[in-house]
Amino acid sequence: MKKLLPILMMLFAFSFGANAQQAKERKPFPEEKAKQETFELSKAVEVDGATQQALFQLFLKKHKDLDNENVKLTEADKQQLSSIIDAKLRATLSDDQIQKLQSVGLYEKLIH
Repeated sequence: MKKLLPILMMLFAFSFGANAQQAKERKPFPEEKAKQETFELSKAVEVDGATQQALFQLFLKKHKDLDNENVKLTEADKQQLSSIIDAKLRATLSDDQIQKLQSVGLYEKLIH
């Protein structure tokens, strides 16, 4: 009985350590990535609520497509996705907003 308590304590300590490592290795969900990109864009240029929501949906689709483990995208597919995002951003934002995003280096990150 005396040996059981230290064994249980060690087992608990090791399982806790393993769970902590798993939490660190978790990849962000597409929703989190899309929210972060929308936030960064909103900090760089002013957009209204409807535009912000539309851009969030665009970035969400991008990350769902890129993170889909069932479908492996080729480089051509990724380039096509990038072109679509580029076109939608250019249709949604003004030229001044696009230039501002490019000047801070955010535009390339958003389309890739």
